[in-house]
Amino acid sequence: MTGYRYSLTALLALALSGPAVRAADEALLAAGKRSFAKCQLCHTIEADGPNRIGPNLYGMFARPPASAPGFRYSAAMKAKAGGGLVWDDATLDAYIASPKAIVPGGSMAFAGIAKADERAALLAYLKSVLGSADGN
Repeated sequence: MTGYRYSLTALLALALSGPAVRAADEALLAAGKRSFAKCQLCHTIEADGPNRIGPNLYGMFARPPASAPGFRYSAAMKAKAGGGLVWDDATLDAYIASPKAIVPGGSMAFAGIAKADERAALLAYLKSVLGSADGN
């Protein structure tokens, strides 16, 4: 009977943690949305949204750089795309931290976001609102 009580207690604790996990996820996404305010002057995120100073970001996960239709990319960004770079969590995190370190000679004027937790929140938000090239 002891094992049964332990299992029931564990299941109850797991069930009750659901709202706390959802609240933490919602807080992370809200922080990411606030961080995106730094990006929205230059980028849009809607499907079929316009390019601005920077390209529309919709569908960017799992696709190569310099691939948003109708945007004129720098030669440096095109070279990165030709070199096999693909936008995924790791490359985007590094790029958001320091765009010039990842694409030297690129035209993005944004200096980057130094705080890892802010980048993580921003990426979580972007993943929640953007489609990906592979449909995920």
